Amino acid sequence: MIMKTVIPYDYIKAVCESLIYMCGAVSSAYCMLAAPSSPERTWYIVCVYALTAAGLLYSVLLPHQTALVGRLADAASAGAMVLLLISMADTMYASYEISVQTKERESYIMEQKALGNMDIEVPVITHKYSLRAHHDALTGLSDVTGDAGFWINEAVADYFAVNSIVGVSGD
Repeated sequence: MIMKTVIPYDYIKAVCESLIYMCGAVSSAYCMLAAPSSPERTWYIVCVYALTAAGLLYSVLLPHQTALVGRLADAASAGAMVLLLISMADTMYASYEISVQTKERESYIMEQKALGNMDIEVPVITHKYSLRAHHDALTGLSDVTGDAGFWINEAVADYFAVNSIVGVSGD
């Protein structure tokens, strides 16, 4: 007598979904590696796909794991979640600092323009990384410099319709 092994539909579905997410992670990673340069924050979606794939597989395989493996997986998931939350909070804090300084700069430029000053010195945006994020809104980007002819300075000056914008250190 031949016995058939029936694999539950939910199991097959979860494994297939996991494979799709893993293909997305590998494809995304390949695109990131093939690009001439990419900021660190662009790896986020690669991590999301990979973690989703791992989570789906974990949920399917959970009933078949030993207690030790299950506890280790739970501890690793909890640790990863804590690191994710810390990273998100730090990134939001650094991005908030940048936003506040940008709004203050804009108000200052408009105030100087209203006073008739068309050659404006503004502070260069600075921020600190309180913890570990290092991928806020300015990562990989430049700000105004001390050279009025620098392309970013010229673009900001054109945007605000003034003659020149020069960045000075806030120190």
